[in-house]
Amino acid sequence: MKKVNPLVVGLDIGTTKVCAVVAQRSPSGLEIIGLGTAPSEGMRKGVVVDIESTVKSLTQAVEEAETMAHCEIGSVFVGIASGYIKGFNSQGMIALREKEVTGEDVARVIDAAKAVAIPTDREVLHVLPREFILDGQGGIKDPIGMQGVRLEVMCHIVTGQAASASNLIRCCHQAGLDVDNLILEPLASAEAVLTPEERGLGVALIDIGGGTTDLVVYVDDAVAHTAVLGLGGMQVTNDIAHGLHTTAASAEWLKKRYGHCVPGKIVPGEEIEVESLGDREPRLMDRRMLSEITEARVREILEMIHEEIMRQELDVHIPAGVVLTGGTAELRGIEELGERVFGCPVRVGRPRHIGGLVDVVSSPMFATGVGLVLLGAREMTAGRLPVGEKGVFEKVRDVMSSWMKKLWS
Repeated sequence: MKKVNPLVVGLDIGTTKVCAVVAQRSPSGLEIIGLGTAPSEGMRKGVVVDIESTVKSLTQAVEEAETMAHCEIGSVFVGIASGYIKGFNSQGMIALREKEVTGEDVARVIDAAKAVAIPTDREVLHVLPREFILDGQGGIKDPIGMQGVRLEVMCHIVTGQAASASNLIRCCHQAGLDVDNLILEPLASAEAVLTPEERGLGVALIDIGGGTTDLVVYVDDAVAHTAVLGLGGMQVTNDIAHGLHTTAASAEWLKKRYGHCVPGKIVPGEEIEVESLGDREPRLMDRRMLSEITEARVREILEMIHEEIMRQELDVHIPAGVVLTGGTAELRGIEELGERVFGCPVRVGRPRHIGGLVDVVSSPMFATGVGLVLLGAREMTAGRLPVGEKGVFEKVRDVMSSWMKKLWS
């Protein structure tokens, strides 16, 4: 019998930061034992634009995580999210060979749902069953063992651009890392911050990262919709830099230190010091101006996501409301602004379901990294099959097998 590797590593290669989370599997659960972060260079809106710079950034993050965890990292679960990610719903149907539904029948009906026409440069990344229908009876989560003559499945299918995924994997390989699997980032974030009750009732998870904003909607404990928007916290920073005539670094610091999404909450006349461009002296400016710039861009992002939810007619299917996570979710007042935009309860989601160094990864910015190790731990087996640069999706398309096993258990 092969020895089970107790370590699982999640690698979140974002637009503004790279985050490596190391966890250790134990009988009592998953414990975080290491964390490494580095500024992200070479990524734009979730896509690799400079391989050498990206490799340098992820190497720095991994080495920092290795130092904290006192281990050597050889393979990682990598998050993927960009504007090239597309999700859609599909239905498959088969006639049962025997009256009793078997695991083979379930696999066949899911294959039938995947048999849809997609562009040649795209491949299926995830197939997420929503419900099974047996002889017209819907709402079935586990059809195995039931009797009937016709089995159907409603699935949510996520596709990605093969070249974009290949470049992510190539960066990892050049950094000396094998890739255990590619996982859609909003699914990872949802795993880290949502409660079973929220997923069961119906909830929208919005992960506002540096370069993208990711959406996943759960209805009846199943993924009903996914989307990725090419806007994020970086756009908020850029607006502040332009509006206050300051550097990007200063704008980012001001956003985190003084930013607020509700200008009315700012004390009238409160001033902040703003770094000037060039050799000019710093200036004092009204903090409310910073808040107005912040509120305008964050509202735009949230309204675009709200329009996406409305377009899919999912607004009435999320009684648990909206959960915001990602680095931008740490902005003051974002919950109140979110409730104004969505018209429903909004909360900020922080990583949960883990042990160990919980306080180290308690920020929303680590939701994806923590989610990757949670899902990775579920996926890992004794024999590890690294993902190659060719045939990417053929080797990772079974990433959802554990979700299926959980569904049928």
